[in-house]
Amino acid sequence: NIQQKGSYISDKYLHFDFTYHQSLTQTQIYEIEHTVNKYIRNNIPITTKIYSFNKKQLNNIDILQYQKYGNNIRTIIVKNISTEFCGGTHTKQTGNIGIFHILSEYSISSGIRRIQAITGKEALKFFHQQKNTIQKINTIIHSNNQTILNKIQKLETFYKKFKKTIQKINLQKKLQKNQNIIQDIQNINNVPVLIKIIKNIEQKTLRKLIKNIKNKENKIIIILATQTHTTATIASYVTKNLFHKITANEIIQNITKKIHGKGGGTKNFAEGGGKSSIYLTKIISQIKHKLFKIL
Repeated sequence: NIQQKGSYISDKYLHFDFTYHQSLTQTQIYEIEHTVNKYIRNNIPITTKIYSFNKKQLNNIDILQYQKYGNNIRTIIVKNISTEFCGGTHTKQTGNIGIFHILSEYSISSGIRRIQAITGKEALKFFHQQKNTIQKINTIIHSNNQTILNKIQKLETFYKKFKKTIQKINLQKKLQKNQNIIQDIQNINNVPVLIKIIKNIEQKTLRKLIKNIKNKENKIIIILATQTHTTATIASYVTKNLFHKITANEIIQNITKKIHGKGGGTKNFAEGGGKSSIYLTKIISQIKHKLFKIL
């Protein structure tokens, strides 16, 4: 089920396109490299033959290939390994290629994949660059080729723990900075309502602020928002005893549709986002006015 779908060959690198239904495994890539390099080491002579064809002789030849190369078709033959039409320049024997190394293998369209590879001095240059990079890493993290993998894994584990710790510290700082937000709660017809736009805060911090406030109130409507130059984020919370008036999801849907965004959630808690709007303050104010009417 594999067919060639195109190729490009230069003095720097080559790519080969082919039909295949899934990505190659690393084992398959190594196997291809091993096979090609085996043929290179065998230093097989490459022969060139010119064949003249007429249309009656094209039963087993791709008509598109025929049209591309004309009546006289140059054919490159590598023993019983490879025979193909080609108008390009080729080495006299496989040993001159030196070495073959696959750089990458990936999809370029549905059902078609591409192998990118290098040979000869370009491959040697690549190996030297890789070696230099590894040597620099060894110097930085005080390891060697035998311990480098284990050392990097330990550093990654440490980094993840450190990152979580920093995130927790930053979250606590932002929560402490906004701990007085509860003072902004207003009373609308005996219903506590908190509506506020907070600058420079992440969505998860909005959630945490809402959680901290709702734990202290058994009846409340909370609408918190934040925005950057490009996006706006809103979170809403409504206690169960107010569902007959309005729900958190209704609040979010009402706001996000006005800022060309989307969102959703439950009657109790919902969140959403959209394009940052200079009218966000006005939109939030309209929601507050609506609450005055329905509460």
